[in-house]
Amino acid sequence: MADPQLGERTCAFVIPRDDTRPRLGILKAFLRDRGLAAFKLPDQLALVTSLPHTAVGKVDKNRLRSGTYNG
Repeated sequence: MADPQLGERTCAFVIPRDDTRPRLGILKAFLRDRGLAAFKLPDQLALVTSLPHTAVGKVDKNRLRSGTYNG
């Protein structure tokens, strides 16, 4: 995700199930418990209703990186 100071920051784009409200701290603990390296943990959490896709059906990471996607 775009960041004015660092250029980019890691961000987890999450589509929540039902009425759940995931929290960044809980997500980080979940990932840490499964052995994910600390430098790979997300700095931010963005809740979205869907992910953007390219014309061939892949997740459009460029739109997510731009910070303008609010799906």
